[in-house]
Amino acid sequence: MPKNCKCLAAFAIMEKMKLIKKDSHWLYALPIYLLINSLRHQIANVIAVLLTGGRLTRFTLLPDFSPAGWLRFSNIQWVGGEEWLILAAPYVADLITFVVFFLLLQRKVVQKRWLFINLLILGLLSPVFNSAYDYFSTVFVATDVSRIISHMPYEELVHLYFVLTLSFYVMAIQYLLQNSATARFFLLKEMEERQRVKRQKRQKAKNGVELNKKEHNSKA
Repeated sequence: MPKNCKCLAAFAIMEKMKLIKKDSHWLYALPIYLLINSLRHQIANVIAVLLTGGRLTRFTLLPDFSPAGWLRFSNIQWVGGEEWLILAAPYVADLITFVVFFLLLQRKVVQKRWLFINLLILGLLSPVFNSAYDYFSTVFVATDVSRIISHMPYEELVHLYFVLTLSFYVMAIQYLLQNSATARFFLLKEMEERQRVKRQKRQKAKNGVELNKKEHNSKA
């Protein structure tokens, strides 16, 4: 590796990957991300229902309104089974999904920025959103987390789980955007581009000075 590339790589380790304006275009796909998030949540419920001996009575991914008037992207109903385990399954699935995608993005270099952004959204941000939204919504409305708390002899255990996992999610994403192989790859490309632009400006300024000198000499 050339000396200047080594210097850029060293600086890349010290910086953090930043989102650019082009990345915000993926916000238009938000309904799709929410649908996939809901699908993961409900599939975890379904698996837990079947594993605990319950029986499904309703499963839909079509948006509708709850009896309380809240918009929901999907709905599942069941009878039997271990209710608190069924309700807790999606948040365990969030943790498993997050860890799997974190390890993938940490170790593999994803050279397509659009692919990296979507893996980041679906594998990391989506589980964080699902857990955080349901946990903090308990302050205002009854959620699955509220129902889990009602089944637990010590509600502090539920709060401890969410505090620890959400803290882990935040720190892991920060670490990933600075230390992953993919983040260093994009940081290095950004720094090389910055260096190229600086060289072009210096060369342009140099050419301008030389042109002025030639004009001055010709007039003399």
